[in-house]
Amino acid sequence: SADDAEYPLPDFLRGSRYAGTVNIGIVGPSGAGKSTLINTLRAVRAGDPDAARVGSRETTLMPTMHLYRDIPSARLWDLPGAGTERFPAETYIRDTGLRFFDVAVLVTATRVTELDQMMLNALLDFNVPCCVVRSKIDIDIRNESEDHNQTEEVTKQNVLAEVNQALRRVSDSYLVSKQPYEHDVPRLRQTLLALVCSRGKDASATKCPICVRPFSIRAGGQHELMACYRCKRGLCRSCVGELKNTITGVVPCPFCCGEFKNFERHHHHKQQQQQQQQQQQQQQQQEQPGHYPVSESEPGREGQGTAEAGFLSGETIPS
Repeated sequence: SADDAEYPLPDFLRGSRYAGTVNIGIVGPSGAGKSTLINTLRAVRAGDPDAARVGSRETTLMPTMHLYRDIPSARLWDLPGAGTERFPAETYIRDTGLRFFDVAVLVTATRVTELDQMMLNALLDFNVPCCVVRSKIDIDIRNESEDHNQTEEVTKQNVLAEVNQALRRVSDSYLVSKQPYEHDVPRLRQTLLALVCSRGKDASATKCPICVRPFSIRAGGQHELMACYRCKRGLCRSCVGELKNTITGVVPCPFCCGEFKNFERHHHHKQQQQQQQQQQQQQQQQEQPGHYPVSESEPGREGQGTAEAGFLSGETIPS
């Protein structure tokens, strides 16, 4: 095809046993914090033997692969920064083979640039799911607190609004620092886990790809199937809840950059349906012959309805 000719599989992917694996590309401009994010996602320190190299200068000069967690088939790729002399913006999409990644994480820092927008548009045009990450949120929180006495929540709201306004093709973004268990890092891990597991050989349409529990048919249950409004792919209710952005209330879909819209309202609607069904069942039982409901206004008659029903049906009632 024309894409194959214009954007061929790069040599670094071809030589890495690309087939049968799930490849997550960490992309973004130089200095955005891509290598730091890889260490954060893997919960390793910068000085550990298998950590990605980090520093104030450009440290990632060639695409570098890191195994992700305990999933043998999942690999994180630390890609060189875009817009540098080695990887100019004009050829970055081709040189890094962005179209061949199963998942991408676009890392931004400070303000969103035209380069960020170009990379996001290219990834989505190639149908590569993309998570937008705003790094160094801890620095923003500290600066806004010291300079303007602003709370952490307000700072996060402002940063999210700015990123989401500039990158409208995604429904949500993730605020992270280098701390592996703070801010949106656990939520980002959960999103990546859904994407990795959904592409595994053991993926099943009857089970949630994250927790691997069978979908429940009970409305409002923990493992009820919840489907994305855009791509129609599903997760269980429990795992969808863990993807919710506590600042904006958005529940992003990890598969298509859409969202699980009206998640809470849908849950409430399901609960109402379940309650109505229970009330209908109770009413049908009360209308059955031999059923004598006991009025709460008649004290001392507890259990008489059951006894009378047994008498009418011919059962022996103990004295």
